[in-house]
Amino acid sequence: EVQESERILENYKQGDRANFALSIIENRAFVASMQWEQEDSDALDAANEPALCVNETTPAREQVIANLTKNSPRWMSYGREKSDVNVASKISSLMEYIWQNSDADIKNSQSTEDLIDTGMWAMMAYVDYNADFGKGEIILEDIDPADLYIDPNSRKNDTEDAAHKIIY
Repeated sequence: EVQESERILENYKQGDRANFALSIIENRAFVASMQWEQEDSDALDAANEPALCVNETTPAREQVIANLTKNSPRWMSYGREKSDVNVASKISSLMEYIWQNSDADIKNSQSTEDLIDTGMWAMMAYVDYNADFGKGEIILEDIDPADLYIDPNSRKNDTEDAAHKIIY
């Protein structure tokens, strides 16, 4: 299984995914105020001029992130018939508990930053069997898009049709 996963990962690292990885690096550098090309920066240094950067993108980026993440989601589920109302209410409460227990507001903010910077928002749910004194909990976690490799043949925006999703 491990060898098969490594083979799939190497296959996914080729082509468009390699360009995406380079794009992630460049976009994050730009957000971090590395906005001069090396030749331009060297020319300014040679002319004894500082390579100052007036970063206009950061305030706009922060405003978008704040607007998208200022409130926790409101979980709602509905029963298909009258007998399902009680179950639907419990599902809504369960989702709210999982969100709060996972500190998902912070993780959602990080994923939203990734969306703005890289074009990909990624979170996952997993079971932590050691949480709650060994009883287990469902935990939400943000994933760095640079670490996520999705089947390049996937066509759906939510990657539901992907044969593999690898966190490397």
